[in-house]
Amino acid sequence: MLPTSPLRRVQIAATGVLALAAVALVGWLLFKPAPAVEGAGTAPAGSVASVPVSGASTAQESNAAPEILPSALPSPTLTATLPTSAAAGPEASVAGGAPVVFVGDGLDPAGTANDWSALAATALAGAGAPVERSVAAADGAGWAARSSDGRTFADLVDQVVTPQTRVLVLLGSRNDLAAPTAVGEGAERALRVARDKAPQAEVVIVGPPALGDTTSAALASTRRALSAATAQAGVVYLDPVATGGELDADATTTTDGSVRLTAAGQVQLANQVLPVLQRLLTAPAGS
Repeated sequence: MLPTSPLRRVQIAATGVLALAAVALVGWLLFKPAPAVEGAGTAPAGSVASVPVSGASTAQESNAAPEILPSALPSPTLTATLPTSAAAGPEASVAGGAPVVFVGDGLDPAGTANDWSALAATALAGAGAPVERSVAAADGAGWAARSSDGRTFADLVDQVVTPQTRVLVLLGSRNDLAAPTAVGEGAERALRVARDKAPQAEVVIVGPPALGDTTSAALASTRRALSAATAQAGVVYLDPVATGGELDADATTTTDGSVRLTAAGQVQLANQVLPVLQRLLTAPAGS
């Protein structure tokens, strides 16, 4: 066998190196991992990928308390009835109960025994939601109309609402039918006073009832103005037409030249406001 020259030895070594490199390349091509596909569950470096499981929620979602809205509460079933005792009305106000304020006009001499606010308070107390009732009413008063001593609803609200007031209910007013264009501004003024004195209070406005004049243009205009003002302020408005709360023919009577609610009318009006009062007074705090 002839001796191998130095050049030949270099050629042989180079061939071996190339062969080994080729084998390594083939092996890498055969066994390299498949490329990642975007959206297939991979995550950027430094992050943690999570895979949602059907029917399960994240820990944060499972520990959070569900939001409960007043509209999700059970439907109220309270009904106001006239008490057997003529003196039972004022006793509906329970010291220490939820402070509820009622403001009205001369349609109902609110604050007397067995008026609609007392009947509503009695029904609420019987359902386990006692209220401490405060009332302010004045003949001739309205959103813009003034009583004989010059007071409007804004003045009555300022008189009776306190920082502790939880719910404020305002009724009317037919006294504004003579100048319905001023109702919106008057309602906004009364609502500002309420917010200034009791920012946390819920406000419920009951539209003026029809007294045999359901087609009255002035009545419709007054109700529309209240609807717009309450929508802007984000408070509850009970339109007698929308709620089916128009008073019956036997709901009012005329005495001493003024229209007043009869006993039947007191019950009808109380039943109109009871559902929303029950929801507001039984809803969890912050709902």
